[in-house]
Amino acid sequence: MARDVDPVRFRSIADTYKWASLFLERVATCFGQDWLTQRLARWSWNLSTCFTGVGCAEQAAISLQNAAAKYAPGCGVAIKSAIEIDKACQDVLLSTYGPEHPGQCIFEDITKIDLVHQRTCYCQRHHKMCELQPQSGEGNMAEWLQGPVCIDYSMMGKRQGQHGKYHQTHVSYFSNMKASKNSILLIENVTEYEEALVKKELGPAWTLVSTRMDPRCLGLPCSRARVFIVGWKVQEIRWTAPFALSSFVGALCSKVVMNAGDYYWMKSLPQTMLTPSAADNLEAYKKMYPKFKYPDLTQSCKNGRARGETKDGCLPTLTTHTGQLYSQEMKRYLHPHEALSSHCLPVTAKQAKISSSPKLELEDACKTAQIRFAGNAMSVPCVGAVLLCCALALQKV
Repeated sequence: MARDVDPVRFRSIADTYKWASLFLERVATCFGQDWLTQRLARWSWNLSTCFTGVGCAEQAAISLQNAAAKYAPGCGVAIKSAIEIDKACQDVLLSTYGPEHPGQCIFEDITKIDLVHQRTCYCQRHHKMCELQPQSGEGNMAEWLQGPVCIDYSMMGKRQGQHGKYHQTHVSYFSNMKASKNSILLIENVTEYEEALVKKELGPAWTLVSTRMDPRCLGLPCSRARVFIVGWKVQEIRWTAPFALSSFVGALCSKVVMNAGDYYWMKSLPQTMLTPSAADNLEAYKKMYPKFKYPDLTQSCKNGRARGETKDGCLPTLTTHTGQLYSQEMKRYLHPHEALSSHCLPVTAKQAKISSSPKLELEDACKTAQIRFAGNAMSVPCVGAVLLCCALALQKV
């Protein structure tokens, strides 16, 4: 697939929620609508997710499915289950995806090593023990999408001495993967996570491909570099597309024309009354790091830990504690809903309509929890780009 020459797909935050239809239009331009229609018509997955936050993978799959209906009505995914550590995330999953996907099981934290090999677990939706592993339906392929706990593999985790906390639990999942009816595996994690680990654990029965991606590659004004690893069982699945994963992602690349300030879209919010320590930190930023228009006031610049927008003016990678990104123009912190929108997670009815996916039900989640959601989230368009590539490229033997 050829790259566009400095294309611009997103000129506003509202535009970013159109990513699914825009990606499909790009593929149709490259290969023709007939080719796209034929490929989408066979897209039929049972999708289960593990540690993907407040439904980032679900949002990507639903948006793609609804956008793809223009080309091949009836194609797409059946969302089967989600495993999530965070109780607040579980509550959002239950309330957000219940009406449209009542069959989706929501499982509790199973990171304890003695629970990893269970065939069943207590389901929060159905209030009974349900099967953990997805079952391949008639004519369907079973897709398992997971975001292993990042801290084990990140540089921050290594600095804090936390490397290995969940490592053995994560490795144990691979034995389940080999024995399950899953045909396809998709892993998202920090860029330090190595494909070699997956290759070692799954063995020669699986083929792996990977790519590194940042939302800025796709034209979004936010940073979140991640590695995406796709695996499939060689006896069941084959790659039939005339492109590689990395070249497919490259063809979706777009020029960034927005900046971090565009994410402060809630114009009616009042200015933030800073605490004395935060106000002192802000003054220090102004003197020591005047380049930052959006300093992170959770980081004391006096200690040499200054943090703000990226060098290209985009929103920095959000963390679970990034609740004080301060706009010097707006004189307020980034709102949790604005932080979630940087992942293209719909937090308003308008955003949900544009993306053709459910609005996150956040009424019962406090602001601290919502910031944690944003720090743990996946970029929905990045996940969507990889899911779309898999839907077009992977076929049953």
